[in-house]
Order: sequence, then C-alpha cells, then structure tokens
Amino acid sequence: MLFKMQSELIAGLRNYYYNIATSVYKFKEMPKEIPIRYPEKWYYENGMCTFMEVPNAGYACLPVMTGSIQKNMYGEPAEWKAVAVGDLAGLVGSIKLNDKNSVLMRNDMLYRPTQPYVEVLIKQLVNVELTTRLNINAQKSPVWIKSRDEDVLSNKNAFLEFYECLPAQFHDTMSPETLEFFNSGIPFIGNELADLYNVYDYRIMSYLGIDNPGVDKKERMLVSESESKNDKIMLIRNARLEQRKIACEKINEIFGLNVSVEVNEELNTEKVNGQMSGAPNSAMESGTVGKGN
Repeated sequence: MLFKMQSELIAGLRNYYYNIATSVYKFKEMPKEIPIRYPEKWYYENGMCTFMEVPNAGYACLPVMTGSIQKNMYGEPAEWKAVAVGDLAGLVGSIKLNDKNSVLMRNDMLYRPTQPYVEVLIKQLVNVELTTRLNINAQKSPVWIKSRDEDVLSNKNAFLEFYECLPAQFHDTMSPETLEFFNSGIPFIGNELADLYNVYDYRIMSYLGIDNPGVDKKERMLVSESESKNDKIMLIRNARLEQRKIACEKINEIFGLNVSVEVNEELNTEKVNGQMSGAPNSAMESGTVGKGN
C-alpha cells in the first residue's frame, strides 16, 4: 500500500509540474504540422531540439541524436542529426543538419533539460507527504498497548476499530487489568511539514521562472529582499525566453516563416508577492512585505 501511494504521488507530481513547466512559454505561428506541445516537451526532457524541413513531410520539430553532435572549435554544435519514429525515422536520421538547413533550439545557454532538477525536488516533496501521513497517523493512535498473549488478537481487533474512528468497541475479554498503555510522545509537526513542502514547491516554481508569494508566510520580508528574489526569478525566466527568441529569429531567417514566442500571458509578470505593481500595500510602503499577518 505504501509503495503504491508513493508511486501515485510521484506520478501525480510529475504530471503536475510537467504541465506547468511546458506552459510558461507560448510559441505563435508555428507550422500546423508541428503538434502544439512541441518544442516545450523536448526542452523539458532533452534540453534541446531541432527545427527542420523533412522532404515530402513538411516542417518538423524533433529531438536531437546527442551522439551525432559534431562540435566546432568553441565546443558549440556544428552538425547534428534528428530522431524520429515511424515510417520517416530512417529518412530523418539520414539527414545531416547544420545551421544552414536547420535550427538547433536551446532550452538555456547550457542545453540543459528542465526535468532532472524538478525530479530531484519531486522526491523531496514525496518524502514530506509520506512523513506527514506517518505523523498524522501517530496522532490518531498515540499509544503503545501491552497485553497478555491470549488477548493479543482481541486487542488488535479493538485497535483496528479505534484506528477506523469507530466511537465505541465492545469486547468481553478486555479489561483494564489485562492492558498497559504507553504514550508514544510523538509531537504533531504537520504545520512544519506543510511549510517544508511549500519550500520545495517554491524552489521548483522559481526554477521554472514562476513567482510563488505564498512561501515563508510566517516571516516578514524587506522590500529589498523581495525585489532581489523576484529579480532572480525574472532572470531565470528571461534567460530561457531569450534562447527561444533566438531560435525563432533563426527559423524565420532560414525558412521564411513568422514564428515568435512570448511568456504565457496567464503568468502575470507584473505581480509581486501577491500585489499588483502600484497597488496599495502598507507593508511595502513601510519597508517590509508582510507574511501571514
């Protein structure tokens, strides 16, 4: 049961953050033969992809065969090949690509995929979730029970009924003389665990270039600290955006298209710590941003 719960948590969180990560940027005027979820899928999983034209099949946005990359004197890719599946796999894999007949599209300056770092923090989130479950159950059954050997089964059944929150149990063999109770003394730390969960969630969202003002709610943050935090998030977001813009410029130059990219308009880039820029905020005006007031 525990393994199944852990697997479901990992799968759910992977899906959750994948959908967020691949929704930060929106490409416009991509050729209709390229599915809408690309190239962000390849950015997230591989860190790069290539835009090319496949004979008799039109434009394509495909992952790069990493072992095929030939580098120039600066260590930058000079030639590469794409990977495809289906009937066109052989044709696509045989085409030698370079910056004259295709565009190598980068997720960031280092061609790094987004997924590995997110996966590390997902494991931390799952650990927090499972620890929270254990801690809650410890509050639900905060005692150890010592009983006679002949009464162990009856007492186990009584405990299971208690565990299921039944208000009363009736057993003809149970009496105070046959039982000893020991308090486990495990404190409830659900609030601390919830804060820790938010910290890991915030780290993922920051890495994706998304501000999450709900973290550190018990503290007060100076305006300078708030601005510094948001500057870092904007730098991360804009660094990836810049690489996507460069790719669009090259695509348009080589193939005569009008592809563009922008930050998803549903991400309000004017929002700072839950307040719209210019909106009244007495805490900010006094030099601090209130958390959890």
